[in-house]
Amino acid sequence: IVIFYKGGNDFYNYHMEDTYPDYFYHGEVLMPMALLGTKKYESGFDKFRRQSGFFYIVDNIKEIFYEVKMPERHSIPDDVVDGIFVRNIRSMLALTNSMGAKEYLVGQVLNPFVERVEQPWSIRIKKDEILPMMDRFNGLAEAVCVADSSCSYLNFKNTLNWKPEHFWDEMHFTREGNE
Repeated sequence: IVIFYKGGNDFYNYHMEDTYPDYFYHGEVLMPMALLGTKKYESGFDKFRRQSGFFYIVDNIKEIFYEVKMPERHSIPDDVVDGIFVRNIRSMLALTNSMGAKEYLVGQVLNPFVERVEQPWSIRIKKDEILPMMDRFNGLAEAVCVADSSCSYLNFKNTLNWKPEHFWDEMHFTREGNE
């Protein structure tokens, strides 16, 4: 049995300049954000910043003098990223099919009770569009799963009676929410 629980971090790629089919940049940015490791490639300044208090302070001071430009936020899906997402799900299902496994694909559940704020994982999407776009992602995943005879799609968004206390934040469950 293989269980796939897809997440909202695929939104990070939406409307990104130079989106590559291998999601390389996606991993380079989001893995350190998730505290799962350090960047594979560091510039000389990044190494100094990490090892020297002086460079760390200088790097932080520059943000006072140079305004950080936020990316444009969109209210429409990104067809390129959606295509890569569908391709990747098909690839994962093909791999597990080759092992003779039964697959369960679980749709992402986001907290519908929280007031949406700007988040790094959805930096190019307007906050009011997060839930509709997650529904779109879930629909794309479900369509791929339904076309695969060994895959079952689990939609917990509409089958459980969610409450505000089931979530820590926009997408992570509390212990009660997990149960």
